[in-house]
Amino acid sequence: LALVGSLALIYGVFPLVALGWQAVFGPDGPEPSTALIILAAQPSTLATASVLTQMAGGNAGLAVVCTAVSQLLSVFATPWILELYVGHTVPVDTWALALELVRSVLLPVIAGQLLRVPLRRWVERRSWAMSLGAESIVVLFVMMGFSTARPVLEHEPRLALTVLGTVVAIHATMLVLSTGAGYLLRLDGAGRIALTLASSQKTLAAGVLVWQSGFDANVLGPIFV
Repeated sequence: LALVGSLALIYGVFPLVALGWQAVFGPDGPEPSTALIILAAQPSTLATASVLTQMAGGNAGLAVVCTAVSQLLSVFATPWILELYVGHTVPVDTWALALELVRSVLLPVIAGQLLRVPLRRWVERRSWAMSLGAESIVVLFVMMGFSTARPVLEHEPRLALTVLGTVVAIHATMLVLSTGAGYLLRLDGAGRIALTLASSQKTLAAGVLVWQSGFDANVLGPIFV
C-alpha cells in the first residue's frame, strides 16, 4: 500500500499540484507548464531519499523499494504524463532514456553499495572531499540552468524569484501530502517518514535528462528542476 501510495502521489497528484501552484504564482504559458510537469513527474532520488530516511529514523528498506520502483516506472510514466499535460507527442526516446537513467543513476548507486564495505574506512577519512565534490556537481547543474535561461532572465529578472516561490510552494505541498498519505494508510512513524521522503525527493539527473531529451528549447526547464 505504501508503494502504491507513493507512485500515485508522484505520477498522479504531484503534476496537478505543480500546475495548481503555477496558476497562483506563475509564470504563465506553456513553457513553464512543461517545466513544472518535468519537475513534478520525476522519480524519487534513490540515494538521497534512503539516506535521509535512515538519518530520520525511518524505514530505509521501504524508502529503497519506493524509490527503485519509481525510477523504473518513470521510463514509461514520465513521457506519458508529459504527453497528457503538454498536449502533444513528447519526443522522448524511451529506451535511450532508460539506458541513460541506468548508466547515470542506478549503476553509480549499485557500485557505491558494492564498494561501501571494503572502502568504508578510506571513504570516512575523505568524506569531506567527497561531500564537497557531490555538492559542487549540484551547483554546476544550477549554474547550467541559469546560464541556459540567461536571455529570458536578463529580459525579466524577477522571473527567478517567481520560479523560486513556485518551487518552494510545490515542494512544501508534496511534503504535506506525502505525510498525510502516510496517516491515511495507517503506517507507523518509520513508514510515514519513508513514504514522505521517498515521494517528495526529486532526481536532479533524471529531470535534466528528460529536459535534454525532448525539451532543450525550453530554457526554463533546468531552472525549475
